[in-house]
Amino acid sequence: MKKIISWLFTPFFLIVFGLLLLIFHPLMWISHKVFGLKALESVTYSLQGFLVNIFIFTGSWFRVINPYKNKLKNINRPLIVVSNHQSLFDIPLILWYFRKNNPKFVAKKEVGKGIPSISYYLHNGRHMLIDRKDKEQALTAIEKGVDEIIKNNWSAAIFPEGTRSKDGVTKPFKTAGIMKLLEKLPNALVVPVAVSNTWLLGKYNYMPVPFNVRYGFEVLEPIEPADFTPEYLVILLEKQIREVIEKTQA
Repeated sequence: MKKIISWLFTPFFLIVFGLLLLIFHPLMWISHKVFGLKALESVTYSLQGFLVNIFIFTGSWFRVINPYKNKLKNINRPLIVVSNHQSLFDIPLILWYFRKNNPKFVAKKEVGKGIPSISYYLHNGRHMLIDRKDKEQALTAIEKGVDEIIKNNWSAAIFPEGTRSKDGVTKPFKTAGIMKLLEKLPNALVVPVAVSNTWLLGKYNYMPVPFNVRYGFEVLEPIEPADFTPEYLVILLEKQIREVIEKTQA
């Protein structure tokens, strides 16, 4: 019965979603070409605001739990946002919530092309697009991106699993990318994020879009990287995020 209801709402969702991407793409292009990167970011964040709420059309809503909001509110240093990865919509969620920190993603190069609006921003917004099959290229892209982050006091965001989980089960973290960020951003504050249930949004490859899904993320206690060795910190991050996901999705 629930799947039948999902089919009733899916066409409207897909139409609105497609229109948003098609409408914002030229707006992003114009803002970027005429006014520069800051204008592109402003338009992009407006789009993210729509995208994180679009599932309301299918009876779904998201929730962010952040007991450390005050600690992060006026922080004047880069963040390294470390999150598990379940859906393409994890990117809009993190972009929107951490927009004041201007996060730059470590993302696979494939996402940087072919998707209206989203690909344009990832390709032109100084994000770190990597080839997962070419470790040298990936590390070089991260190093170049970190230079921009330091110069502009931006933040970094990374999904250490390397690919989306299709069933919500957290995959083992790959260490190279996050180790490079820790090496190049020693003064950054590490912010673990546990994303839950966004995998359900694409469970049927959006045909249909499931009805009445509760999804979102929880911000875990920020970590000073100087308190741990990089190797142990990666293990700790995976353990903390995995435990929250298992508890939340159970």
